[in-house]
Amino acid sequence: MAPQIRVDPGARTLRLDRPHHHDLTVTRARPVTFTASHYVWPHVRVTCDTPWPLRITYPALPLGPSSAARPTSQEDTLTALRALAAAPRLRIVTHLAAQSRTTQELATLLGLSPSVISRHLHQLTQAGLTTSRREGYYVLYSLHPTRLDQLAAALTALTPRPEA
Repeated sequence: MAPQIRVDPGARTLRLDRPHHHDLTVTRARPVTFTASHYVWPHVRVTCDTPWPLRITYPALPLGPSSAARPTSQEDTLTALRALAAAPRLRIVTHLAAQSRTTQELATLLGLSPSVISRHLHQLTQAGLTTSRREGYYVLYSLHPTRLDQLAAALTALTPRPEA
């Protein structure tokens, strides 16, 4: 769930880290529904006015390739290598290896426009090499560490083994 929502199972309470004008009582007759949504990002919304059901809508995690759950195939390896095969994207990866950065930071560091950086980041994200997370107004990009390990293992597997 979103970090703004604090649940204490022992006390059977749920708190939001933001003001709400009154307490809500959850009963069997009036249960609370939790709904993940991409449309409320980055906020948590509480719907408590009758006749609407009691609902807490929180930001859904960004969708992206889930390459960590499946083994790397040759096609995945080719996609990642194609994404790394452009000088600007390789420079972006180098900067992201040091720390997470926004599109605007990368544009300044590389001397390119934010729209060009955004297109390169899109290709890196589609290849599963980068991930993103929103912090307020900004989107921070970082390297996907397990994906890079998978790529390294796939490349290592291509080398012939010396016979003993």
